[in-house]
Amino acid sequence: MAVLSNDAILVRNPDLFGTELDDDLVMMDDANGLYFGLDSTARKIWELLEAPMKYQDLLDSLVARFDVTFEDCKRDVDVFVGDMITHKLLAIAV
Repeated sequence: MAVLSNDAILVRNPDLFGTELDDDLVMMDDANGLYFGLDSTARKIWELLEAPMKYQDLLDSLVARFDVTFEDCKRDVDVFVGDMITHKLLAIAV
Protein backbone atom coordinates (compact mmCIF):
# COMPACT_ATOMS: atom_id res chain seq x y z
CA MET A 1 0.00 0.00 0.00
CA ALA A 2 1.24 3.46 -0.85
CA VAL A 3 1.81 5.98 1.90
CA LEU A 4 -1.41 7.75 2.81
CA SER A 5 -1.57 11.47 2.26
CA ASN A 6 -2.36 13.42 5.41
CA ASP A 7 -5.12 15.13 3.39
CA ALA A 8 -6.73 11.82 2.36
CA ILE A 9 -10.31 11.62 3.56
CA LEU A 10 -11.15 8.23 5.04
CA VAL A 11 -14.69 6.89 4.71
CA ARG A 12 -16.13 3.80 6.40
CA ASN A 13 -17.87 1.15 4.31
CA PRO A 14 -21.56 1.75 5.09
CA ASP A 15 -22.51 -1.85 4.25
CA LEU A 16 -20.80 -3.33 7.30
CA PHE A 17 -22.59 -4.13 10.48
CA GLY A 18 -21.19 -5.12 13.82
CA THR A 19 -21.74 -5.86 17.45
CA GLU A 20 -19.85 -5.14 20.64
CA LEU A 21 -18.13 -7.98 22.41
CA ASP A 22 -16.66 -6.69 25.69
CA ASP A 23 -14.30 -3.87 24.59
CA ASP A 24 -13.97 -5.27 21.08
CA LEU A 25 -16.09 -4.90 17.98
CA VAL A 26 -16.94 -7.75 15.65
CA MET A 27 -18.05 -6.72 12.16
CA MET A 28 -19.43 -8.61 9.20
CA ASP A 29 -19.12 -7.84 5.53
CA ASP A 30 -22.33 -9.52 4.37
CA ALA A 31 -21.54 -9.02 0.68
CA ASN A 32 -18.31 -11.03 0.95
CA GLY A 33 -19.18 -13.23 3.92
CA LEU A 34 -16.19 -12.00 5.92
CA TYR A 35 -15.89 -11.28 9.62
CA PHE A 36 -13.50 -8.82 11.22
CA GLY A 37 -12.62 -8.30 14.86
CA LEU A 38 -11.35 -4.99 16.21
CA ASP A 39 -9.64 -4.69 19.57
CA SER A 40 -10.30 -1.65 21.76
CA THR A 41 -7.72 0.56 20.03
CA ALA A 42 -8.85 -0.40 16.53
CA ARG A 43 -12.43 0.08 17.66
CA LYS A 44 -11.59 3.64 18.75
CA ILE A 45 -10.23 4.35 15.26
CA TRP A 46 -13.42 2.92 13.75
CA GLU A 47 -15.55 5.09 16.04
CA LEU A 48 -13.55 8.22 15.19
CA LEU A 49 -14.23 7.52 11.52
CA GLU A 50 -18.00 7.48 12.03
CA ALA A 51 -18.02 10.55 9.81
CA PRO A 52 -15.50 10.96 6.95
CA MET A 53 -12.27 12.37 8.34
CA LYS A 54 -8.93 13.61 7.07
CA TYR A 55 -6.12 11.21 7.87
CA GLN A 56 -4.17 14.00 9.61
CA ASP A 57 -7.16 14.71 11.87
CA LEU A 58 -7.44 11.03 12.77
CA LEU A 59 -3.76 10.89 13.70
CA ASP A 60 -3.98 14.09 15.74
CA SER A 61 -7.00 12.75 17.60
CA LEU A 62 -5.26 9.47 18.42
CA VAL A 63 -2.10 11.22 19.65
CA ALA A 64 -4.27 13.39 21.92
CA ARG A 65 -6.07 10.31 23.35
CA PHE A 66 -3.19 7.86 23.75
CA ASP A 67 0.30 8.09 25.20
CA VAL A 68 2.09 7.84 21.86
CA THR A 69 4.33 10.02 19.72
CA PHE A 70 3.02 11.22 16.38
CA GLU A 71 5.68 9.20 14.53
CA ASP A 72 4.84 5.95 16.34
CA CYS A 73 1.12 6.55 15.90
CA LYS A 74 1.48 7.24 12.19
CA ARG A 75 3.63 4.14 11.66
CA ASP A 76 1.12 1.85 13.38
CA VAL A 77 -2.01 3.48 11.98
CA ASP A 78 -0.59 3.47 8.43
CA VAL A 79 -0.48 -0.33 8.62
CA PHE A 80 -3.91 -0.66 10.21
CA VAL A 81 -5.65 1.76 7.82
CA GLY A 82 -3.86 0.15 4.88
CA ASP A 83 -5.26 -3.24 5.92
CA MET A 84 -8.73 -1.73 6.35
CA ILE A 85 -8.56 -0.28 2.84
CA THR A 86 -7.30 -3.57 1.41
CA HIS A 87 -10.25 -5.40 2.96
CA LYS A 88 -12.67 -2.67 1.81
CA LEU A 89 -13.67 -1.65 5.32
CA LEU A 90 -12.46 1.87 4.57
CA ALA A 91 -12.11 3.84 1.37
CA ILE A 92 -10.36 7.06 0.41
CA ALA A 93 -12.85 9.66 -0.78
CA VAL A 94 -12.12 11.09 -4.20
